[in-house]
Amino acid sequence: MLASYMEPEKRAWLAKGYMAIGDYISALNTLTNEEAKADKLLYETMAKLNPAYYLVGAVTGASTDKWHRYFGLESEAMMCHTLYKLQAKSAEPCYQQLLQHEFIDVFGGLKFTALQEYGRLQLSAGNDDIAISVLSEAVELLEAQRSSLSLDTSKLGFVNDKLSVYRDLVALYVSRDQANRAIEYAERAKARALIDLLASRDAHPEPQGSDQLQELLASINDAETSLAAINLNDDSQRSVTRGLLRKYQNSLQEMAPEFTSLRTVTSPRIAQLQSSLQEGEGLLEYFGEGDDLWVFILSREGVSAAKLPVTNLDTQVAALRSDLQNPNSTQFERSSHQLYASLVQPVEDAIQGFKRLTVVPHGTLHYLPFAALYDGERYLLEHFEVRVLPSASVLQFLNKDSQSENRRMLVLGNPDLDDASMDLPGAEVEAINLGQIRPGTNVLLRKNASETLLKANAGNYRYLHIASHGIFNAEDPMASALLLSASDRDDGLLSVAELFDLRLNADLVTLSACETALGEVTGGDDVIGFTRGFLYAGAESIVSSLWKVSDAATNKLMQAFYQGLPEQGKSAALRQAQLALKGGEYGHPYYWAAFQLTGQYD
Repeated sequence: MLASYMEPEKRAWLAKGYMAIGDYISALNTLTNEEAKADKLLYETMAKLNPAYYLVGAVTGASTDKWHRYFGLESEAMMCHTLYKLQAKSAEPCYQQLLQHEFIDVFGGLKFTALQEYGRLQLSAGNDDIAISVLSEAVELLEAQRSSLSLDTSKLGFVNDKLSVYRDLVALYVSRDQANRAIEYAERAKARALIDLLASRDAHPEPQGSDQLQELLASINDAETSLAAINLNDDSQRSVTRGLLRKYQNSLQEMAPEFTSLRTVTSPRIAQLQSSLQEGEGLLEYFGEGDDLWVFILSREGVSAAKLPVTNLDTQVAALRSDLQNPNSTQFERSSHQLYASLVQPVEDAIQGFKRLTVVPHGTLHYLPFAALYDGERYLLEHFEVRVLPSASVLQFLNKDSQSENRRMLVLGNPDLDDASMDLPGAEVEAINLGQIRPGTNVLLRKNASETLLKANAGNYRYLHIASHGIFNAEDPMASALLLSASDRDDGLLSVAELFDLRLNADLVTLSACETALGEVTGGDDVIGFTRGFLYAGAESIVSSLWKVSDAATNKLMQAFYQGLPEQGKSAALRQAQLALKGGEYGHPYYWAAFQLTGQYD
């Protein structure tokens, strides 16, 4: 009796194993038996894939409910996915049935996969309007039920990349010449990546604020939980709950807009982003991966989009980074020019006349020094003041006029890490020199350059400069950390996760020689973690490095940067400091191209 009871579950797990190794024929065989073949639709579909099924016997026309009960919702979903992999068109009626299942709405991961793959079937059939409707619903589900999606999709292994649904919509809207809608989904995808990072933590960052704000956050969580539990057929209750959730989200947007941008997925108002750009400023936002890459061009005058001609992008970026870090070679000119031709040249006409260029990278492009892209005669740095943003939506929180009288600066240099091989004497010299440039600067060296002192005092300074090592964790970007001196209270690892609990009043945070982006070139979320972490903590701008350069060159660049900062502003001062190095003994981009500005221009 027990063996018979466990048989469906045993077949389901065996089918999962076959699916994991890509053997969908064996998965299909495992998920079927004579009783299941009684369903006419399923039987006929399988017979087309494998004529041997005709030998089973006559179709009896058993009820669909019986098939549902026998297989269970999970097995039914696996059947649809298996058919999709073997012969996509044959899965369409299977998905139509699955999406009408009375319990499908309870299982967010199953429904998301069904919507995504059914939407792709409509795309391949040229039914763009239906595809937009279905894929948009998949995005809404993904964003509303994020807490449950990870578990369900992990169990089934159906969704290897949740962001692919955003790429499908971006591609579709670009093909329809609807750049505004396309960039909306690109922005939502970037916010999705941040939320996935935060969701992996035990403790979520919460804003400082009133009891009303905390109550509002609790109401949003309750509404999301309720929505996930409502029966699919209860349209009335679902509509009411969605309306209530939307009301709470709008209230949160009004009460704490910056927190909402950094924590929740909201549809950006493209016109508002355009108005955040200044005269003479353009924005390039990249989205995609591999050979599927799009660029959006924003200015005060309009929005446009283009599909870029790229091949082997990850390999190209890795090659340029390798070439740039050999200061005795000019090989970088070829690899840099190749990337310029793919990423910038197609939009040269659209960005001509700009003085400033904001770049919003995606994926592996977070590791690319855009300032060092080479058109064959000049670097991008020579054409524009360049800054980087984690998303275009951050624009609405920048360009604020600061009224603070505080001009104090805190510098941490060469922390004592209890390992002589990790000492940075050049960083210590750099810290001392910066203290001489700006009177009243508080310089903390060696044991005093501690995580504890930083956390206790950082909020009192307008400028924060950290000259130390950093570590990169490709598997868990939120665990990437700046290395400071340890104490009885702290381990000395200031992680990205801890930045979301830090409270700063900083106009500028400079991470000098921190190696914040070293490691395997992956999706780039670690970079998003650091920059968003500091932005959320209260920094208006961050200067960070993409690799560790020589102490002497960094010392010279930082002195020039801080000397020019009061009169020129941040982006212009950094650009002039980099151009000064380029025109002297440190002309190779290895020395100057590692540094980039994130946040406010001025």
